[in-house]
Amino acid sequence: MKILLITNNFDYPISDFIKYLLVNKIEFIRDNGNSIYNERYFNLSLSNDQMIVNYYPGYNIYVRKSPVPNMDIYNEFGLDIVRHITSEIKQLKQDIFRILVNNPRIKVFGSNNFGLNDISKIDVLINAKKIGLNIPETIITTSAARFKEFVKKYTKVVSKPIVNPVFIKDFRSNVTFNMYTEVLTENNMPLFESKSIFPSLVQNYIEKLFEIRVYIIGKKFYPMAIFSQFNTKTQFDFRNHDNQNPNKIVPYKLSYKIKLKLLRLMKLYNMNNASIDLIYSPDNILYFLEINPFGQFNFYTKCCNYFVEKEITSYFA
Repeated sequence: MKILLITNNFDYPISDFIKYLLVNKIEFIRDNGNSIYNERYFNLSLSNDQMIVNYYPGYNIYVRKSPVPNMDIYNEFGLDIVRHITSEIKQLKQDIFRILVNNPRIKVFGSNNFGLNDISKIDVLINAKKIGLNIPETIITTSAARFKEFVKKYTKVVSKPIVNPVFIKDFRSNVTFNMYTEVLTENNMPLFESKSIFPSLVQNYIEKLFEIRVYIIGKKFYPMAIFSQFNTKTQFDFRNHDNQNPNKIVPYKLSYKIKLKLLRLMKLYNMNNASIDLIYSPDNILYFLEINPFGQFNFYTKCCNYFVEKEITSYFA
């Protein structure tokens, strides 16, 4: 068994999976996105009678994260050239993936499009609602007045990015900024200087008894309940970890009905693994928040003894 890990320099949790591979003496290569530029690892030949793709031959593929472009090009060329190069690489990666997933000799696990996240958060919420999952009340608006009305109606709201949040790194100062969910009220709402605002996704804040993170591999579920609401640091966003006073995390059992709905949602996006965020409210309602094709899995092993790394590896057996 040989595994190619497609990720980037900022994917720190993949180190836990690599430790598992090393302990079990499983051959692997970690590719942080440089193979596209390296003639040793990538060649594609097309003719009338055959197609040959030379991309780490003999390796199964685990797509973890979207590779980050080489930042040197940002210093050497103008913005238009950078945009063109970036779009060329993005299209090439998508084409490679389509070819590889149709190769019966190669197993591909992970993101459904070679680490290029084109899953719309808006589309996912719409489909989750159609499937029968509860979702928070949601608006997307460019109107400052509509934004204020929504805050006034629900008292507490959260504003989220329309795409998945990212880590923003200032390469000049070598400082990384994280995106965390914060609650807005009439008291801390931004002072809008114009009638129009940047398109904003806003949801009513759901009070929680606890939150649920579910990692899914194929049709296997690894759910855990996180009691984050008792800590002021994590009550709005579990990712804002409190290392001095960590949250209680325990295994959880989802109902069969909810499992079927989540599998239907994953099937719509051709996903064979994902991390899903849910909230259980004080009035005993389970709310779907979002699905992440690049979800972290190390917490599931460390906190609930699920040994997800072993299950991922067995996918390639």
